[in-house]
Amino acid sequence: MEEISPIATDVNVSDICCHLAAGGFSKHIWPKRLEIVEQMPRTPTGKIQKFVLRKAAKKLAPEGGAPVNFYYRPRSRPIQ
Repeated sequence: MEEISPIATDVNVSDICCHLAAGGFSKHIWPKRLEIVEQMPRTPTGKIQKFVLRKAAKKLAPEGGAPVNFYYRPRSRPIQ
């Protein structure tokens, strides 16, 4: 399975769905929308604050609309 790099700048929902389909993932977990953020909210110890993401996703999603999936794109740190 091909890996999607977190430093990709042109990633979109269609690319992610194709990647998940190739991996045999069920369609019910495929994203319907993608939101790219500069940094994830973190605690002082470095853990991602999921409750902050959930609150932001509720604000971004239209009433009864698709949930929002967050994607982190680091500024200049390549994967090794």
